[in-house]
Amino acid sequence: MEKNARRALTVIQHEDDCPPGMLEPLARAAGLTLNVIRPYRGEALPSLSSIASTSRGLIILGGGPGPLEDDRYNWLAPCRKLCLDAVEITFPLFGICLGEELLGAALGSAITRRPEPAVGLCTVIAQPAAATDPLFSRAELHEIGTVFRAFQWHKDEVSALPTTTPGGAPIVPLALDSEGRLEAFRAGEAAWGVQFHPEVTPAIATRWASTSALTPAERERDSFAREIEQWRASAQGAPGSDGALRLLEAFLHLVQPARH
Repeated sequence: MEKNARRALTVIQHEDDCPPGMLEPLARAAGLTLNVIRPYRGEALPSLSSIASTSRGLIILGGGPGPLEDDRYNWLAPCRKLCLDAVEITFPLFGICLGEELLGAALGSAITRRPEPAVGLCTVIAQPAAATDPLFSRAELHEIGTVFRAFQWHKDEVSALPTTTPGGAPIVPLALDSEGRLEAFRAGEAAWGVQFHPEVTPAIATRWASTSALTPAERERDSFAREIEQWRASAQGAPGSDGALRLLEAFLHLVQPARH
């Protein structure tokens, strides 16, 4: 095996407007390189066995497609299959927004559309299962009722989870928003989905505000970037210490290679 084998993380990107963002510097800090696959550009999705032979984990990013729009996006069904395979063999998986919805849909969850899009900062509240969750505890967000802020940009959502995976492993809700809507869950031992965007940067949010049909008419395009900058600067008194970003960082440290 090559010296740097399995020091990579496989990332599935669904569109140019949803790049890895903060994932890139966090991966470098964790000693991981990113293998980004862009199926919307015609790049083939590998099998999970191929991913597992070269990577320590899989991250599925967000994007504009709905998680079940197979007639428009031919890679969504294979993505859902990757999610199921990852859960079955306990391969580390972290799904963000659309990635979370693909994981949820693969497991048989209800996928619905919100009456109004969720755009901008929201409040996320840890649930009882977070107390024993490897990711939430590593990110120090495991106390029941722990509240943190996160950035959202979606209309589709996972609205109801089954209780177990097809193989019988538990599926547990880990966080809800202030209205009781699902914000994070774990399937089995090593697959997580979050509805929010821990990877977002001010530049990415500005791009979304310029191109997305979900952008509120009353919001200035640059207001989202300012919102993110102020949020991260004020979170626990230091930039980059927000809970959403800590969850992403916790996943990277959970899968990072041992250092010699």
